[in-house]
Amino acid sequence: MPPPNWLRAFEVAARHCSFTAAARELSVTPAAVSQQIRLLEHHLGEPLFQRFPRRLELTSAGTAYLKTVSEAFARIAAGTDEIFSRARDALVTVRADLAFSALWLAPRLAGFHAAHPKVELRFSHDIWAHNAGDEVVDLEIRSGFGQWVGLEGRRLGAETLFPVCAPALAEQLREPGDLAGHTLIEVIGNAAGWSHWLVAAGLGEIELQRGPRLDTSVVAQALAERGMGVVLARSPLAAQALAEGRLVQPLALQIDSDEAYHLLRPASRELSPGAQHFHDWLLAEAAV
Repeated sequence: MPPPNWLRAFEVAARHCSFTAAARELSVTPAAVSQQIRLLEHHLGEPLFQRFPRRLELTSAGTAYLKTVSEAFARIAAGTDEIFSRARDALVTVRADLAFSALWLAPRLAGFHAAHPKVELRFSHDIWAHNAGDEVVDLEIRSGFGQWVGLEGRRLGAETLFPVCAPALAEQLREPGDLAGHTLIEVIGNAAGWSHWLVAAGLGEIELQRGPRLDTSVVAQALAERGMGVVLARSPLAAQALAEGRLVQPLALQIDSDEAYHLLRPASRELSPGAQHFHDWLLAEAAV
């Protein structure tokens, strides 16, 4: 079997009937193309081209061999596309907010995999700061107000903010003023926090015990579940813990949040079939 680079040089040169044009397509010099074809001819034992001062012509052997070589490259290309483009379509890379993935998405993912077992999901979270923005992703889940350049977004439901805590601690909280003397766990980075809820509850001037300040609701809710204090929860992130009784909402007051989680997709390209499946499933889940 001749080396593949000799065969490729022959196929391109025969298609163009020009070593110069073949060199441009292959990003090499005309001399390199000519050398590879001479080596191929020596290997095969007869010429493939008739060389004239200003043109090339295929010999009868070259014409016959071109059909075989072209068909072989076409079969390799088709096989590569069939096997590996399908695999790429099945892999969906999602960059997501860590709290959303852990507290909202993870309890639901089994349902997606049951419906689409051939779609492979790869999640990337901002805990690895040096990776942020470097990788090409199919979809993103971000918290914010819904305006990002180059991305199309769908809001994943409305959000409210309200206090949650462990069941044992909830027994001590009958009205907003009972928060005095209890530890308030703060999640930083959100547009609205404890100060907004306390003002809405008429407690703007009350002396309160501030607790840990955390950058993710994952840890904040874990501390609240263990009775360390009260956290102001975002409704989608606390829903699972409330349903399972790990957290309770001791006070009825809820305030609306201008922020929400959004499902984002690149505006400049179509989604792969796998990404489209996940996109549609996520919107349907959020609408329930």
